[in-house]
Amino acid sequence: MPPSSQSSDPELDALVRRVDEDRWLASRFAPAPARRKLIALYAVNYELGRISDVAHEPGIGVLRLTWWRDALASLAHDAHTPAHPALSGLQRAGITAEDAALLAEMVEARGHDVDDAPFADAATLEAYVDATAGALMWLASKACAQDHVGEAETLIREAGRAWGYAGMARSRRKGIASVDLSAHAHAAYMRARALAPTASPAMFPAFGYVALTPRYLRALQAGRKPPSLFGRQLKLVLASASGSI
Repeated sequence: MPPSSQSSDPELDALVRRVDEDRWLASRFAPAPARRKLIALYAVNYELGRISDVAHEPGIGVLRLTWWRDALASLAHDAHTPAHPALSGLQRAGITAEDAALLAEMVEARGHDVDDAPFADAATLEAYVDATAGALMWLASKACAQDHVGEAETLIREAGRAWGYAGMARSRRKGIASVDLSAHAHAAYMRARALAPTASPAMFPAFGYVALTPRYLRALQAGRKPPSLFGRQLKLVLASASGSI
């Protein structure tokens, strides 16, 4: 693996490594400034994603989401921002007002996490995936290769859907009966895989971890343990070298 750097906050870096190892592994391929942004983004994403796990009542979850929405809106408007390690990480990384506003919009999508009701239909489910895993990948891609995200819009969308659907299948998150999450993840992965060689190499740290999708899906289908750390590291090194996922 590429040598690590202390360019990002060591505590945030350690947190993301512990709770979101695959994204962390892919971030090792990014230069220091981009890696700093990636780690801050992934830390915020973790905080938003865990709200439904730590809030045992929907009302508490809504309050926590409101806090994050307001905090990110303050960051977007360069106003006083509440003290929080992930928010401080975003500020130090030089997150733009536009990106902070998009993160605030992600909070709205996370409202589904604290709602016991299933998704109304396949379109609503897809919109949720796009607004969470997809939006995060878009922000990460901008952090790595600002000048190339426009030409890679379809790749980013499909890669985000592949990882988002696969993540929901792995965690057995609520979906809708008519949607096979694993099948949707695999289909989106194949579309992203076909597009990946056309993307700027600088963008790989933002979406490279999607190369692990088939391994997770195969393990899930066979009832096996997730792929090993060494196997995932090797896959990412090979994917980075080939420019494919």
